[in-house]
Formats: sequence, structure tokens, C-alpha cells
Amino acid sequence: MDSNKHNRQFIQLDKIFLDLKNPRHIPYQSEVETIKYLCENEDIFNLAKDIALYGLNPLENLAVVKDDKTGTYVVAEGNRRLCAIKLLNDPYRAPQKFQKKFLELSSNWENISELEVIVIEDEENVDLWLTRIHAGQQQGIGRRQWDSEQKTRHFGDSKNTLAQLLLDYAEKEGLLTTDTRRGKLSVVQRFLTNHDFKNLIGISNKIEEFNPSEINMEYFTIFINDVAKGKIDTRTHSTSEQIREYVQFNKNNEDSSKSDDVNNSTCESSYSIDDKIDDGTNIIQNNLENIAEKPQSEPIKNISPKPRTKLVNSKDLMDKLKLLNNYKLSKIYYSLNEISVQKHPALITVGIWSFLESLTFLHGRDGGELSAYINNKFSSLGFDSKKHKAIKEAVQRFHESGNTTKHHPTAANFNYEQIINDFEVITPLLIAIINNINNQN
Repeated sequence: MDSNKHNRQFIQLDKIFLDLKNPRHIPYQSEVETIKYLCENEDIFNLAKDIALYGLNPLENLAVVKDDKTGTYVVAEGNRRLCAIKLLNDPYRAPQKFQKKFLELSSNWENISELEVIVIEDEENVDLWLTRIHAGQQQGIGRRQWDSEQKTRHFGDSKNTLAQLLLDYAEKEGLLTTDTRRGKLSVVQRFLTNHDFKNLIGISNKIEEFNPSEINMEYFTIFINDVAKGKIDTRTHSTSEQIREYVQFNKNNEDSSKSDDVNNSTCESSYSIDDKIDDGTNIIQNNLENIAEKPQSEPIKNISPKPRTKLVNSKDLMDKLKLLNNYKLSKIYYSLNEISVQKHPALITVGIWSFLESLTFLHGRDGGELSAYINNKFSSLGFDSKKHKAIKEAVQRFHESGNTTKHHPTAANFNYEQIINDFEVITPLLIAIINNINNQN
């Protein structure tokens, strides 16, 4: 295995497809199913909102694997990001209940036509690198998540900054070690929310006024020793009353050595009914205040969706063409998806007409009108004339506009939006025809 067989490239977005067998979900047969699952279960809208606001994370590239037969790519790492981008580009690909939100989100979005990705040439290497990202720490070779202390050190979280400073100072003074302080940030932060405790050890409410020389080392040493030994934690001291009891106990004991003999009834949780009622009342009050402070959301604007400019590249249809092993049809379909329908509607019309004629001849048509042939085969291909009337109408439009565009000296089909919609409508029919040809062979 050559772990260096990968390179960085810019790839057209419509050549990159979602991984239908991603570990996040059961295997699916189509991108439609995959997109539905990701939107409903993997917070794709929030990710898309973040991408629309800040762009793609420059510290993380998508990784793809190339399909040499079709010249397309399947994403190996970044399925959620790719899904979010596809829906920002085309909100109508989202499940119906999400479309309104994506339409609003994409109103100020500049469509992405290509992505810088890492192309992994050897598929065996995919698992090697994916385990480094998604399989945990693996004794250091995998990605290690920042703990709460490391997050505070980097981001300067004001909630935990003072607790971080106290732990740093305690370690510097030799009151605890790197190992014994691990996981203790939350309990120190909890105590620092209590005014009585801060008075006990002699620190200010303001972080900028933190001065280690003013700390009451007698009480601070007792506290750090109790934290390090696990005598107090966020379970035993989860309420203000329990912390006040701890403070009062230490005030009543002048000899710091007595801290090791702290009565179990003081250190164990005494979360009384009154505490629960008080805390519950505070929570309700805080929630009411938060609701009152939130500004009323503005009414959703009626936003016109961005027009599509290319045919929707169906991976299902592409996979069926691959099984058909017909170079001409695969090449025509590839070209149809490369060209902008908005810029070249007449050319695309002729291309689709050629694709339809070639496919139906391969299916068994020996002459006659294409639309008539499809009408005769419609039910045998699994379609109901009433239920799937729109498919017949779309085929008829291609039949008429294809002939007109090819043969009339001036008339042509220039309605690019109708072309894109009609081709998407007839795609299930095309797949059914190809399946029927493959079954016959």
C-alpha cells in the first residue's frame, strides 16, 4: 500500500457524488435518499448556514475517489459538507420540508461550481486515513479532541478562564500535577460561581484583577487538595447550598490539616427538596427572561430561487449507463452534464434528442416516432399513464422541440428551465429503459 498516492485537484462539483454507503447511515440506492437522511439526522441545515456565512473550513479538504469508467468522483471524506454545498447551490434538491429554509439561506449564496479536493488514487488508502479522523484517539495516532481546559486556553472562554488561572497557579505551586488536574476544570468553575467561596480564598470577581499574591493559601490549599483527591466534585457539590456548607465548614476549622477529615455528610450530596424547588424556580425565571430578551424573528421574505443552469446529474442514471457498457450513450450523457443549459439550450435539446433516439433504438425501436414508441412501452416499463402523465408530456416536448430544433431553419428550443425540468422528470423512465435492456441481455 502506497499511502502517498493522492493529490490535490480542482474538480467540477457536478462530477462529485455523495457516498451512498457512508458509515453514518445504512446503504442507500440514490442521492435523494441519502440527502433526505442527512437533512433529517445530521444537522445539514446548520452546517450549510455556517458554510454560507464563513465558507468552507480551509483546514479540512474533502477527499474523493475517482471512478475511471465514468470520470466522476465519490466523496470519501466530507459527505455532510458536500451535501450542504449541493443544497445551497440547488435548494430544490432538499426534502420538501427543508426547501423553504434552504431557499432563504441560498438567497445570498454564490454558487460553487468546483471544489479543491484531495483525490485518493488507491482506495485501500481511504480507510487508512479515515480511521485517523473518525476512529478515536488510538493511542495518539488518531485525532485528539480538546478537553475543556485546552478549549479555554485557546478560545479564552470567559466562563472558564478564572478556573483555568487558578489551576495553572495551583500546578505552578506544586499543589497538583498535570495528571491530577485533568478533568477538574468544571468543579473549580462551579465553585467560582459562588460569592462566599471567592471571599473564602480571597479572589476578585473580575478576571483582570486576578492576583495570586492575594490568595488565602490556607483555604486555597485545602480546596485544591480536596479537588485533587476527588472529595468534592460536580456531583457532591451541585448546588449553591452545598458549596456554602463547604465554605462554612472550612471557616470553622482553623487547622488546614483537618480538611482531610471533612465530614462525609458535608462532602456527600445533600440536594434537598427545597434546593430542587429553588433551582427549578430559578430555571423557569431565567428561561422566561431569555424568551423576553430574544428579538422577535423577522417575517420570512419571499425569495426567488436561483435558476438552475445545468441538467441534474443523476448518479443512478450514470450507474445504469455504466452497466449498459455503451460508450456512445455514456459520452453523450457526460457531455450533456458538462454544458450550461442556460447558455446553450438549443444545443442541449439536440443532444437530449440524440440520446433518446439512440437509447430507444438500442431498446428495440426499428423506426417510427419516438413518443409513439414510448407510449406503447409505457406500461410494460412499470409506469401508469394517469399517474405518470407528466413523464409522457415531457417526452412529447422533447420529441417536438428536438425535431423543430434539428430541422427548421430558424425555430429552436431556447427555454432552458423547461429543458432542465423535463429531463429530470424523464430520468426515471430512462433508468427503466436501461434496466430493461440490461435484463434482456
